[in-house]
This record gives sequence, structure tokens and C-alpha cells, in this order.
Amino acid sequence: MTSDAGPPPWRRALPRLLLGVLLAGVAATNLWWVDRDTRIRDGDEQGVVGTVELFLGSLKEEGALRTVERAALEDWGTYPPLYSLAVAGIARAAGATSPESLAVEAAPTLFHLGTLALLYALGAALGTGWTGLLAALLYASFPLAAGLSRHVMTEGALPFFGAALVLALVRSGGLARPGPAALAGLALALGLLSKQTFAFYAWGPVAAALWARARRGPGGGLAGIAALALAPAALALPWYAARWHSLAEYGRQSAAANDPTAPLAAHLLWYPGATAGLLLGPALTGILLAAVAAVGLHPRARRFAPRGDGWPLVTAWALGSLLVLLAVPKKYERLLYPVGPALALLAADGLRRASRTPVGAGYAGLTAAAALATYGVNALGAPGPLAAPFAATLAPLPVLDERCPQSWTGPPVRDDLGFAAVLAALPPRRGAGTRVLFLREPAIPCDYQTAFNYAYYLEYFARVHGRDLRILPTAEADPAGALEALGEGPEVVASTAPFRCEGGLPLTPHGDLFPDPAGAARACDALAAYSPAGIVRSPSPRVPFELHLMRRSGAGSGRPAPAPPAPGRSP
Repeated sequence: MTSDAGPPPWRRALPRLLLGVLLAGVAATNLWWVDRDTRIRDGDEQGVVGTVELFLGSLKEEGALRTVERAALEDWGTYPPLYSLAVAGIARAAGATSPESLAVEAAPTLFHLGTLALLYALGAALGTGWTGLLAALLYASFPLAAGLSRHVMTEGALPFFGAALVLALVRSGGLARPGPAALAGLALALGLLSKQTFAFYAWGPVAAALWARARRGPGGGLAGIAALALAPAALALPWYAARWHSLAEYGRQSAAANDPTAPLAAHLLWYPGATAGLLLGPALTGILLAAVAAVGLHPRARRFAPRGDGWPLVTAWALGSLLVLLAVPKKYERLLYPVGPALALLAADGLRRASRTPVGAGYAGLTAAAALATYGVNALGAPGPLAAPFAATLAPLPVLDERCPQSWTGPPVRDDLGFAAVLAALPPRRGAGTRVLFLREPAIPCDYQTAFNYAYYLEYFARVHGRDLRILPTAEADPAGALEALGEGPEVVASTAPFRCEGGLPLTPHGDLFPDPAGAARACDALAAYSPAGIVRSPSPRVPFELHLMRRSGAGSGRPAPAPPAPGRSP
């Protein structure tokens, strides 16, 4: 006697159980990573965290309703405020009060885990649970996706809302069901309120859904289209309309980014190259391209093509995003982050179809193993030639931006660049805080990809560790401002070389700081009131320096400086 009951319940539930294991593993790895990593933030990330800090303060002092009202009505900088508000809300709910808290650093992981769960749901809706599981595994292993999930960047919400948008469009049945269509509109609105570039990734699936609706002819479609448009019109449009002029200026600045004299081919090949080397990683790129080539040469290649009404939406999601990026002048690898879910879905569906044969099943297993190896190498670090094919790289790409490149992948780094040692050597002062003037400051290496200087980060480091520093204009950047500040008598003057004068003029290497002889003489006269107060030798191997401190007579409170804070996150 045969049974038509189908596979046993445990087998049907196995993909969901393995998804739970994957989510738990990603969450544990990310929490470990952000807890260990103490490097300074990239300048763009520091700007986002600054907004998060403002929202944290508002949530604490004014409450949730007033903070949401302020987020909607006030100007919070270049980007829409939703992502920063969400991170602050998550952190505040966890009891955080500092932007350096583990809760702030871990908040992006929640969006990442949500994206993985949505990918599973999409794969299950379009294929099987195994399709969804493989898509989630591939996306979790993509070096850029794994790396940016540990950084507080506005792009962090875009893959989540992109996956939610496509899933809702799939369930709307071509906008035939107003309920799911309204949810798709809500995802579209929230994505646009997270960052303007969400339009790069959303236009493709929305256009594909509208095209599919139009092909069905008149009747029954207006309700779904209206439901899709409701939330963007009610939520996102007012925010954009009120800031249209500043957004247009931002667009003009972006259009002028990068080297206009570079060959057109270099611009067109940059994002495809970054997709291979950084988004997917070399090993996964090679494996997936080989699979595509093998399928293309197969005599029955059509059997491997995606089938079903939903797959055109996923294809439009991937191709539409990449087509827009080819035309974008800015070459930021983080712009590829929201494309990852669509590529993972397409690859997972092809591999699942191929796995019906023994050879295809073995190849799918090889891909899964390569995905795990890629994730491990880029999250934990594994030096040596065997790890090189799995490590993310931008090496073969043309350089179209002379600024320090941003880097979002790699193992955690426990290096505070000597901030704790410098802070411990500065005398505390009651009242207005210790005023510090840098003549020459340590140089932060380019691989820290920061937009700010050492003095800025020292002041920030002091604030989040409970010390009040006032960093005055740095002589290297603002000689006139430094002279004016010297006249006010800062408590400490610091430089990477000892300051000496001869004949009333500064000696090398400080002589070129004050090209005007009168200004140089004023500097020497002002610094005559200071005496050497010690040398701080940086413990950082990345930024080795000697910082010579000079202290004004009578400066400080006489209390001993507190011990340097240990590297790590604040509560």
C-alpha cells in the first residue's frame, strides 16, 4: 500500500530549523565581533552615530512621541532620519545611554537577521524552503553583507525593506490583493525614509509589478495600485517635498564625484568588479559563474530557468539595481549592499533546480561549503594562501577616488590608536574642561578610511569615557585660529615633536606652521609660559607616535589623572 502523505513533518520542518541555527550563528558572531572591535569609525559612520546620539538624548529627556515628532519635522542632515531613529530606539529599549554601547553597535544586526528571515520567506514562496535556506546562507556569507551588518550605516535598513517590498509584491499577486499591496507600499515608504538611494533598488520590482498588472488588462487593478501608492504618498513624499532644494544640491554634488577624466570603461566596470571581489567574494563569484556557464551550455538549459510569477520581480530587483549603479558617478562599495539579497535568491533558485541531479547536488553542497568558508575568513580572519580566494578584495579595480577607501570587511581590530594613553596623560580640570591645542597631531593611516583628524576623535573618545576635553583649532589646519587660541592660554599644548624656539622663531618641524614672522614670534612668546609635561608613547602598532605635552603653569586641578579606560564598549 502506498501513502500520499508526503514527506514526514520533521523533513518539512528541517529548513526552518536550519534557518534558526543560521540566525543564531550570525547573531552570536556579530555580537562577538562588535564587542571586540575598538577601531575608530569611518567618517560617514561617525556622522550616522552622531545622529543616533542626538536621538538617544531626546528619547531619554523628551520621550518617544516628542522624539518621533522632531524626527519628522526637524532637519537631521543629509539623510532621512528613520534608520538613526530606529537604532536609537533599539538601543534605548536595551537600556543604552551612550553611542558607544554594545546595543547601538548591535542594532544593525537585527536588520540583518530580519533580512535573512525575509529571504527565507521569499525563497519558500517562490520555490521551496530549501531555496529560502540557501538564499539566506549565501547572503549571510557575502563579505560586504556580513561586514556592513556590523556597522551603523544608513544602508543597513535597505536590504531589509527591499526584501519586504518584494515579498509583499509577490503575495499581492500582481497587485491584485490590496492588503499585501499596501504592505509593499509601506516597505517602499520606510525604505525611502531610511535613505534616498532606496529608489535605486526599489524601482525595478515596482515597475515589474505595475507592468504585470497592466498586461492583465483593465479591471480590479486600481485598488492594488492605489494601495501601493498610499504609504509613499502619505509618509515619504512630505519629507522629500520639504527638502527638495537641499536634496537637489546633494544630487548635483554626487554627480560631480570621482575623476571625470577616467575612461568610461573604468566607470562602467567598477561596480561589476566590486560585485565580484567584495559583495560576493572571489571564491563564490567563481563558483557561481561556473554554474551559470555550465547551465548555459546544457542542452536543456530552460529547465533551470526560474519559473513562477514572482521571479520576474526578483530579476528586476537585481538587474534594475545594477543598471542604476552603472550610471552612478559615486563609486562606493556600500551601494552594492542592498543588491545582495536579489543575487542570493537567483543563485539559490538555480542551485536548487540543479540539485535534482547527483552532480548538481554535489555542486550545491560545494557552494554552501564555500559560503561558510567565505564567511569565516572575512569575519574571523585566516591568514595564508589558502584563505586568499575567500577574502574580499578591491585590488583589481581602477582607482577613481583619491580619498582614503572605505573598508567594511575583515576581522575585528582591538586598537584605539593610543587615545586611552593620551587621555590618561592629560590633566583633569574642574569646570569648563581641559583645553588642548595641537601643534602637530598624529596622522591616522588611510586604511582607517576616516574623514576626521586625530584631535577630533580624541575629543569624542574623551566624551564617551566621561572626560571633558575642549580641542582648540589645530595649528596644522588653522594657524590663525591656533594663535588666537594660544592667546587664551590652553592648559595643554601637544605636538608629535618637541617645540623649540631660537631667536624668537620656531625651529623645524614647527617653523612652517606659522609662515608669518609676526605670528611665529607670537607663538614663541605664548609658549614661553609652558614647560614640558611628559611624552606619551603610543601603544598602537598602527599609529606609532611620541606626543610631547607642554603644560601651562598653574593649569589643572592638581588631582591625578584617571587611569586610561580599557578598550571596549560602554554600557
